Amino acid sequence: MSDMPPVLAHLETYFGPIDPKAGYWGWDRSDGVALQGIAFRDRPQVGATTIVSLGLGHHVFHSPRGHVRQELLLTCWDEFASDRVAKLIPIVADYALHEHVAFVPGQVIGPAGPLIPGSGLEALLCVRPFLFPQAFTVCEETDPQTEFIWLVPVTPAEAREAAEGFTDELIARWRADRVDLLDWHRE
Repeated sequence: MSDMPPVLAHLETYFGPIDPKAGYWGWDRSDGVALQGIAFRDRPQVGATTIVSLGLGHHVFHSPRGHVRQELLLTCWDEFASDRVAKLIPIVADYALHEHVAFVPGQVIGPAGPLIPGSGLEALLCVRPFLFPQAFTVCEETDPQTEFIWLVPVTPAEAREAAEGFTDELIARWRADRVDLLDWHRE
């Protein structure tokens, strides 16, 4: 029996062992809450990096589905993986911790200007991590369960569309048009 925390064991089940060389960030908040970010290389595919929060899930949030825990993830091609991208996680986590309300699929954060230099992506859209296996999206070994929310960078027009309640249509269009959601410089 492993002494590994359930969320970390869940991550390693789907992403493999944590490689300290892939990237690690730690953020201390003024209220003493410690958040971490861990990068996994070649997830969801070769040449991509996925950064996952650790620590947000120590808190229980209110949601339309009852009480939940959540962790956040960002994913991009390796060329976009940077401290600036990783620092989006504690910025978004601060909002959740302040409001104590869970993020819901379709929720838009922003727009607030380019997320990275030279990009037209200015907001983050909360979605279920559909590029990953379905079983990854929830860690049921915690009480209450821990949901993983993918923060997808979007254009101001996509942010408006999602805010108007058309997230499912937006995702369907991305799939039909084979939009590269890992490209943080996409049109």
